[in-house]
Amino acid sequence: MQLICKKVLDMGVVNNHPRFFNQLYTSPDPVALLAEWISTISNTNLHTYEVAPVFILVEMEMLNHLKQLVGFKVDESDGVFSPGGSISNLYGLLVARHKAVPYAKEEGLKGDEKLVLFSSEQDHYSLKKMASSIGLGTKSCIKVECDEMGRMKPLLLRNKIKEAISNGQRPFFVNATSGTTVLGAFDPLPEIAQICKEFNIWFHIDAALGGCVLASSQYKHLMNGCSLADSISWNPHKAMGIPLQCSVFLVNHKTILYDYFSTKADYLFQQDKLYGEYDVGDKSLQCGRKTDAFKLWLTWKAKGTQGFEHTINKLFQNAESLRNQIKSTQNFYLVLDNPETFNVCFWYVPPQYLPMGFQAPQKVLNLSKTLENGRKVHQLTAQIKGLMQKRGNLMVAYQPLGDKPNFFKVCMNSPTATSEDIKFILQEIEQISHILLNHSSL
Repeated sequence: MQLICKKVLDMGVVNNHPRFFNQLYTSPDPVALLAEWISTISNTNLHTYEVAPVFILVEMEMLNHLKQLVGFKVDESDGVFSPGGSISNLYGLLVARHKAVPYAKEEGLKGDEKLVLFSSEQDHYSLKKMASSIGLGTKSCIKVECDEMGRMKPLLLRNKIKEAISNGQRPFFVNATSGTTVLGAFDPLPEIAQICKEFNIWFHIDAALGGCVLASSQYKHLMNGCSLADSISWNPHKAMGIPLQCSVFLVNHKTILYDYFSTKADYLFQQDKLYGEYDVGDKSLQCGRKTDAFKLWLTWKAKGTQGFEHTINKLFQNAESLRNQIKSTQNFYLVLDNPETFNVCFWYVPPQYLPMGFQAPQKVLNLSKTLENGRKVHQLTAQIKGLMQKRGNLMVAYQPLGDKPNFFKVCMNSPTATSEDIKFILQEIEQISHILLNHSSL
């Protein structure tokens, strides 16, 4: 058994390594690991107070704290921890649909509702997946174009809502993103909230990544207007050092989770049992649910809001450090000069791949994969990542975006990364590119 376990660890990716910048999750906090261990050995289910009394009270306290952070009134809102941001977004869609067509809970959709939802073209792919899962279909998802920073354009949102209404469709849900997956953009929440209020549409915020800024007095302004939302999803397992999975759905309507999900199963949620008023299983999509809130709660007890603030501020500082290095290092170019979060997106572009008329001091490029030089960068970036994986010294992500060719994305969310680790990112990419270009006809 020891040999098997060692092989599993040796052959896996070391996500807690300071040079793992590939995903939005990273090295877990030691206190959170302790909480995970306690949760696992407790092996209980977060549905009734009789089997999970402490963990239910912990979740209630943690939900109240998070509701206060987003600006919801504790006594007028609710929430639930869920197994990931996709499911939190699903919660948002389900309760929004319940508000729009409450009969669907018992009778199902009749087929003539023509419900449509709106989200930015740079949203998380879970929106389409969940729209399909609840019977609306992916064609019910109407994408709204973004500005150069990756933020949804409110004017275009308004126009698309009006167009949908004129086409006989029924807008019921708008998803704004706080911290898009690639560029890390924050949609303009106050403007979107005003549009939703005008057309009586449910306003949901996918803050799976960006919710963490609420712990920082320096960066919480990025989510100004979040208190105007009907619901919010937030993943503390992103950037906050909480082990996977730890996701929360917050809703600014006190009873809607019970209204939609409750089936009053009397074999489990008896009305006459001791402390039955503390049972929470009838307001969640799942019956079996892990005690994920405990990981966040215990870590918050240990670090406090100040500790989380220090962590978040450090991530932004590290991202700025990497951007400054890119600006001062030959052959590296930024996709965005001043992104809103700690994702750093950039290209490695050899001199022979630069566009015609390029001026040397320029450090922000606008490449297109429809042009020859863009296609070459597109191919080279993927090949660099492939060799990077084989070497095993560093891991960063890459992807295209719209017309842009593949670029590198450093998720600067490793709390243990040092200045040397940050310098190593560009050094390793450049070294790999030299190997490839010297043995290729690219």
